Amino acid sequence: AKHQQALVDYLSSPGARADKKNKKPLSASTVKRYCTVFSSLMTEAVRMGFVEENKLHGGAVRYPKMKKAHVKAYDRDEAVAFMDGLADESPKTRALLMTSLLMGLRRGEVVALKWEDIDFKNQTLSVNKSAYKETGKPQALKDPKSENGFRTVYFSEAYTTALLEWQTEQNEQKKKA
Repeated sequence: AKHQQALVDYLSSPGARADKKNKKPLSASTVKRYCTVFSSLMTEAVRMGFVEENKLHGGAVRYPKMKKAHVKAYDRDEAVAFMDGLADESPKTRALLMTSLLMGLRRGEVVALKWEDIDFKNQTLSVNKSAYKETGKPQALKDPKSENGFRTVYFSEAYTTALLEWQTEQNEQKKKA
């Protein structure tokens, strides 16, 4: 644990980077990720009988605090300007960008949406899956990370109009195809 703590302290200090021009310390998440490898090795050593216990568990090492990036949402004027800028876009582009702006969904949730997730009568959108892609594999769908990820989002008449315009255009394209 003493050696692991020394590594954490070193990696968290200015000048620890291989690129000596960059004097900033490594981010807390990078330090933690590097050290997780060594903790995993110790767990495996316990499993194989080389050591009796993993001294790196149980808070023996203090890691730097991870800072959560503050996400700044558009204010009202910025959102209005964004919506005004969508006027000349195709129905598909307008609907997709409005989904991102108005619904508060994650990128994977927007990509995973299907028409059956939309209830036009009650003006609701059901978030029940997320799209993801692993390198070298096709895109796939998964359940949200937690129970709170399953949710219903209500939307406005303007958004309803945008969705219906896109759906109409999509149906016309299907007929042509």
